[in-house]
Amino acid sequence: MILYIPKEAVTDTSAVLYWDKVPGADVYRIYRDGELVAERKETDGLLEGLKPAERHLFQVKAFAPDGSCMVWSPEVPMTTEAPEQVISAANAGLIPDRKDPETVRHNTQLLQKAIDGCPAGGTVRVDAGQYVCGALFLHGEMTLRLEEGAVLKASDDPADFPPFEYRYEGILQKNFACLINTRPGVQNRNLRITGSGTIHANGKVLFRKELDSPEANRSNAVCIQNTEGLYLEGITIREAPFWCLHPIFCSHVTMYGIHVITGRDENGADYGQFNGDGIDPDSCSYVAILNSEIESQDDCIAVKAGRYDEGRRVGIPSEHIRISNCQFFRGFGAAMGSESSAGIRDVLVQDCIFTDSFSIGAVKNRRGKSGYIEDIVYDACTLVNRNPKYRESKWFRGAIYIDQTYGTDHPDLVHPVPVDDNTPYIGRITFRNIRVSTPYGKPIYICGLPERHIDGITLENIDAEGKDGCIIINADHVRMSNVSVRLIGEERERQMRTAPGASSIFGTADTLPA
Repeated sequence: MILYIPKEAVTDTSAVLYWDKVPGADVYRIYRDGELVAERKETDGLLEGLKPAERHLFQVKAFAPDGSCMVWSPEVPMTTEAPEQVISAANAGLIPDRKDPETVRHNTQLLQKAIDGCPAGGTVRVDAGQYVCGALFLHGEMTLRLEEGAVLKASDDPADFPPFEYRYEGILQKNFACLINTRPGVQNRNLRITGSGTIHANGKVLFRKELDSPEANRSNAVCIQNTEGLYLEGITIREAPFWCLHPIFCSHVTMYGIHVITGRDENGADYGQFNGDGIDPDSCSYVAILNSEIESQDDCIAVKAGRYDEGRRVGIPSEHIRISNCQFFRGFGAAMGSESSAGIRDVLVQDCIFTDSFSIGAVKNRRGKSGYIEDIVYDACTLVNRNPKYRESKWFRGAIYIDQTYGTDHPDLVHPVPVDDNTPYIGRITFRNIRVSTPYGKPIYICGLPERHIDGITLENIDAEGKDGCIIINADHVRMSNVSVRLIGEERERQMRTAPGASSIFGTADTLPA
């Protein structure tokens, strides 16, 4: 049992801890200097109320249901940071609740001045209020903290987000600046965005304006590039014109207790966005996304690593990624690819709940995109989809979904083509301890290429129901253990809802989620 305390997530008064899951454990107890300080059912925790510049030894012990200690981690030392230096941007004269051009310029200039003047180890604090502004550019060795009730909202004018080049769908392209950015080409260390406030990218307005502009591609809400040591905690990021949160070329990234909402506006209405991913770690390593909620119009999380020759030339994979104790709403779950030309490997998705999402995991690629996706594990996850909007298509064919013909209308699954540098590889993918219920797609769909089969699939302890059965094509070394699949089409689902006591893997019809 290993305890992890990521350095980027240690502040002057708090620290994030996470640890290996122990099969059969009922509760985990966290000890500081030998004293019990917290209990968790989950495999992560945020410890608050620590004192600045103090060194402690932390340990986690796993306990069985009968109260016996099963296993414990070695003690891990951790020293909190020195007290932070705070600059209050709101006190510098921000104007709330107005979006006229003069106010936007005023707020943008004051916020950027506070950011640029923030010293190493300092914090720019934004107090309660809604402040409309243009693009802001953060730097390393600083914290942007949004207090409760604080909202940074993007203006209505694309001109407030001047275009620059950064990776867009796996290729360097000209895009509108995001609401929150780092400067292109600058290497950063130790950047934090924290608090319980909101970053609001105004996608309902900017989506259509940016889409119709010939000047650049749509913007994300937040794009952090070239950063070693990135920590996001507590914040809400919502309503992006394109993807919501996009770290590129980052390492040692921790996200804890964040909320990402895109595709629907503040009133819960769809605003017509497409390709609206939630979180996209792109050529990133040592990433932990913990105890967070993601609602998306497209992939809730999509791990990516560049596209085509450019992705291979840059050659920075996405690897060593953990997604655990998260909740997913709508969209398409936790995906790997399809941009994966530099490679994706060593990803764990564990103890997550998917509600009205079409898939738990989409491991996806196709001819021409190249790259590898390997050593991916989905463990102890549950999906219930009752949203008819999210149904089978050429983009998503199953709740457990591994596809090397992703997005192809009529793939040729029989006749191989020559293997070259553009031929993708998918291998060593595991789904275990999974429960799935959806009347709108296949429970399991696995499809490789005739010239390069998917190699090494493990399906273990799967209890699934869907409109169709289990489809496996062009896959070698498939291991299935304790896999159960039932049919539950849309008509069957309707009948179950009107027949008290009807059986489902989640209980009777009376207890099926709405």
